[in-house]
Amino acid sequence: MLTAGHNELALARKGYDAVGLIDRLSAQLEPLLRRHILQATERSRVAEIEQGERFLYRYPVGFVDLVGFTEISAAMRPKDLAVFIRDFEGRAHDIATAVGARVVKLIGDEVMFVATDPEAACVAGSRLTAGFGSEMERVVPRSGLAFGDVLVRGGDYYGPIVNLAACLVDEAVPQELLVTEELAHAAPTSRFDPAGRRIVKGFADPIAVRSFAFE
Repeated sequence: MLTAGHNELALARKGYDAVGLIDRLSAQLEPLLRRHILQATERSRVAEIEQGERFLYRYPVGFVDLVGFTEISAAMRPKDLAVFIRDFEGRAHDIATAVGARVVKLIGDEVMFVATDPEAACVAGSRLTAGFGSEMERVVPRSGLAFGDVLVRGGDYYGPIVNLAACLVDEAVPQELLVTEELAHAAPTSRFDPAGRRIVKGFADPIAVRSFAFE
């Protein structure tokens, strides 16, 4: 309607009419909400460390960053930038959920995701890393994965493991997925190449990492 040049009154009327859709959608939303709660409960059960601990769970945590996005977005029109971000977010959710992972949030040009299964996290990370560079010209992803105990509050994840995964992104070169030794050991069917030890900001000791071996 905006492209066709409709005025604000016409848009307001459409918005008012759309409110009526909620009543017809309520019957469909109830089973979706129930399914969402069941899936969230199952994720927590699988990642639970011990029954006495309510907030601490064991998860693989990943980050994917788009290298070159800042420079390219500076030259984009707001409309084109909105389309770019919408497509990036939609594809990230599609890729992650297809393998059983979950996008936690988008932080600018970076995706944070988790999975209950380290193998699924590797697949999600590798597909997110390989799934953008070929179609987005100069924008190429790089990724980091870590595995361990995390604090879960309000649908978000906190702790040293989360910080480590985020920092590994900065250590990776474009179109590389770096993982910790703990993650590599927990995903025996995935293949990795040694990538040495890295001095990571915020961590006193060097971190041994591996590079995911793409097919």
